[in-house]
Amino acid sequence: KTDSSIFSALSAYLLMSSDNTDRKESTAEDLAAREQAQHCVADCGLPALFEDSKFLVIDALVELVKALALHSQSGVATLIGSAPNEGVSVMFLELLVNVTLYNHDRIALIWPETFHHLEGLLACATDASPLIRRAVISILRLARRLLRKDDVSTQVIEAIRLLHTMPASVEVVMAEQVSAGIASLIKDNAVYIERSKGWEPLLSLVARTRRDRKALRYALQCAVMVAGVGPAITPAAFMPLHHLVIELAQIVTAPPERPPQQKGGSRTRSATSAPPPTPMAAAPEKD
Repeated sequence: KTDSSIFSALSAYLLMSSDNTDRKESTAEDLAAREQAQHCVADCGLPALFEDSKFLVIDALVELVKALALHSQSGVATLIGSAPNEGVSVMFLELLVNVTLYNHDRIALIWPETFHHLEGLLACATDASPLIRRAVISILRLARRLLRKDDVSTQVIEAIRLLHTMPASVEVVMAEQVSAGIASLIKDNAVYIERSKGWEPLLSLVARTRRDRKALRYALQCAVMVAGVGPAITPAAFMPLHHLVIELAQIVTAPPERPPQQKGGSRTRSATSAPPPTPMAAAPEKD
């Protein structure tokens, strides 16, 4: 699935036209040429080329990561409305994350560049643009795979802390994905979270998503998984869990919100407190 998404992004980038008007006026020959180019991209196996980055010498790998971050950095301009194609930035961010994961055995050498790029994107976030949504998901992906790496586990938790800086407009849109990602992270990496002292940033982030109904079920899963260790629960996990459980209980036991009263509420009065409508008054009700 990842390779397919990269291929789609690469195809779109290579076939991108600088003028949308020209696209609308494409001839049959143009369409045929584009289809042929897509087949060419597929035959080249471009995703596999980036997977082979794990065979690069260290200097070449570092330069590749810098180049991908630089091209994805154009998305910062997109966030303030001056870049022409945000999809290109999303593509390079996806490649950057994949190259980082392909080279997990040399992660200490390339993590700083990846981290600073994600940090810069979230620092410029104003709304849930495609690039920002991808940056949030990328942090969760990286955390799930890299938290068990002793040489970067602390830095991975710092990346999770970046998600606390999301503006409210982004947090609302990404609530379900964030809570689901953290639930998966806890399921696979509870031991490593404890080692990295990551319970507080993770559970407090879950608590921030609790008011989203779709995110709430994942928040409950997180609380159950952490509490499930019973007597083995550590002090580092207990207090964040305690606060999360209280906040979840307040949400679950809160009475449902009443819908706002509509105008003409007098119609809801009982028959004994209002005169029956005349035939003429009832005519609009049939419409």
